[in-house]
Amino acid sequence: MTVKKRLTLIILTFFVMVSAIHNGLAASNLNPVRQLSRYIDNGNLGELRLTIYYLSLYTLTIMPVSVDFLINDWYEQKITVCGDKLQEKIHYFNQVKGAKLLPTRKAGYVNARIYYVFETASGEKILDVVVCSTNFTLYVNGVEYEANVAFFNIIMLFLPEKTSKELGSFLAGKGLYYW
Repeated sequence: MTVKKRLTLIILTFFVMVSAIHNGLAASNLNPVRQLSRYIDNGNLGELRLTIYYLSLYTLTIMPVSVDFLINDWYEQKITVCGDKLQEKIHYFNQVKGAKLLPTRKAGYVNARIYYVFETASGEKILDVVVCSTNFTLYVNGVEYEANVAFFNIIMLFLPEKTSKELGSFLAGKGLYYW
């Protein structure tokens, strides 16, 4: 085999390996709700805790609100839902399992208004979602996506009525309708 052919073969092999690694990593991020789906499929939502931090989407701030600020100081409401209450609503969570998440076209920045996290009793994060008001996107497990109503529906079940109406009004203004 000539040196030219060997070099071409090595370069092609390198590209195939890089492509395979890239596709494998991309596939692992295709379904960010995979871990939560396992709990739903097994009927084990009762083993989780949902914590919701809420700052009104209409609240003006002098700077973008980071998740750390939101969960430490700036939230207006903190709601914790445990075990049996989650298990009672398990059929509503199927909508999230099938939710299609579209990556954003233009990278934004975090201006958190709602942050919620599903955790195990030991504190392991199963799913965390940040809702941003500025560009109206979601960060699901740290990756930015276009807003999807399924991710609002699951927390609407647990918000106080006034907060739920405010969020519903905001969603309707963006063309997203909840149930």
